[in-house]
Amino acid sequence: YEYAKKTVFGKPIAHGMLLSSFFSSIIAQDYPGPGSIYLKQDLSFLKPCFVGDMVKVAVTLIKQEGYKYFLSTKVYNAHNELAIEGEALVLKK
Repeated sequence: YEYAKKTVFGKPIAHGMLLSSFFSSIIAQDYPGPGSIYLKQDLSFLKPCFVGDMVKVAVTLIKQEGYKYFLSTKVYNAHNELAIEGEALVLKK
């Protein structure tokens, strides 16, 4: 914590890739669901999420082409600000 006080954020942040790992869980368990094959993920890290904060994670369909699902992936921080956004490509029969 002492080191984090000296950073631009002033306190510990959650690593963006750790937060992005929630997408994999949602894709595998909920949408499109079991049997999904995660092919690609693009990400932009826009705002910090701090250790201990509640976040909201959203995966929504952009379009579907046959077995290919193009998904919007977003993480919102405790202030409901868009912290991470991206797009995923998933294959699901």
